[in-house]
Amino acid sequence: MNFNKIVYDKDLLEDIVCLNIESSRSPVLGQYYYRSELWNLVKRSIQDDILIKLMIFNQDLNIAPLHTFIEYYSNEIKNMELSIYDKRCLGSFIKFIFMSLGYKTSKRSYREDSLLKYGRIFIK
Repeated sequence: MNFNKIVYDKDLLEDIVCLNIESSRSPVLGQYYYRSELWNLVKRSIQDDILIKLMIFNQDLNIAPLHTFIEYYSNEIKNMELSIYDKRCLGSFIKFIFMSLGYKTSKRSYREDSLLKYGRIFIK
């Protein structure tokens, strides 16, 4: 796969996230995430074209998008104290992105040297 030829609809992805997550009336989002560094990082990641393409590209190398995300933002994440709940939510968010991009199934992936050991590789 050629990195420069990876195509996805960035505006559509941003709209899906906005409509499904940001506009949610869930008290968890309002009280917990909107005020967290992790939430700000996640919101920024949706607008980062290079990161999204890199996550798609790395799947062909059997590197889970979650592990790509963790490595890409390693400087920011290393200063955060992530709870188990935070880690699970981050994994769920990455899954949401890839399901929104049309990926239907996934397989489990393990990476010893990552903050999050288990991730998923998504399959169209």
